[in-house]
Amino acid sequence: MLYAGTLSYNNYYKGGLYRSFDWGDTWEHIAPEVDFIEQLAINSKGDVFIGGGGVLRAGATTVETFPSIIYETYDVVVDHADIVYAKIYGSMQVSYDDGVTFERRQNAPILRLHTGKDNHLYGYDYQDNYVYRSTLPILTTNEQSRSSTNLKLFPNPATDFLTIQLPGNKNSIVSICDVLGHELLKTIMNNEHNSINISNLPSGIYMLKAETSTETSISKFIKK
Repeated sequence: MLYAGTLSYNNYYKGGLYRSFDWGDTWEHIAPEVDFIEQLAINSKGDVFIGGGGVLRAGATTVETFPSIIYETYDVVVDHADIVYAKIYGSMQVSYDDGVTFERRQNAPILRLHTGKDNHLYGYDYQDNYVYRSTLPILTTNEQSRSSTNLKLFPNPATDFLTIQLPGNKNSIVSICDVLGHELLKTIMNNEHNSINISNLPSGIYMLKAETSTETSISKFIKK
C-alpha cells in the first residue's frame, strides 16, 4: 500500500491524502478535508499520521481525525517504539496511544520537527534560535536492532526495580533517558544480571542504553 500527501494550489490541484492499493496505478482520495500535507509518518501497525493542518490516523479502511488538535500541526514523526511526536501549537507534544491523545513535552516555541540522518529527533526553537536534539536516536538502524536483542529488561512494565540482563559479563555504561532523550540516570554495571532502582521515576516510557567497548544496545521499558 502506498500513501501520498499533496497540496491544494489555486483550485487546480485537489490536495489531501491519497492511497493506492496497486503500487500507484490508481489512487483513492481519502482525506480531502486536509489539503496542506507536509509530512507523513507510519507506525508498525500500518497507521499513517499526517502533518499539515492537523493529525489524522489512516488505517486500512478508516480515516480518523482528532478535533482537539486539528490545527497548527505540521510536523509529525513516529519512532521505533510507535511513539508519535508532533509539533502542535508551536510546542512539541507526544502521544503514547497512537495519536488519540497528546501531552506537551517541550514548552519551547518549536517551529519545525524532523529526524536527522543520525536518527535523532531535532526541533528548531524560532524564538531563541536554538536547535534541540534528542540524546538517544528515536529510530534504530539495523545494527542497533540486532544488538538490542541481547539486552533484556524485566519486569516490563516495572514499578520499583528493573532487572537488566546484559550480554556477557562486560563492563557496561547504562543510562536511562526519557522519550525526549533527557538523561535521567547513568551508572556502570559489570554483571550479567543487574538490578536498578527506578522508584523515583515518574510513570511513563523510557529508553535504556547499555554501552560496551564493542556494541551499544537500546531497549524500551515502561515505569508504572
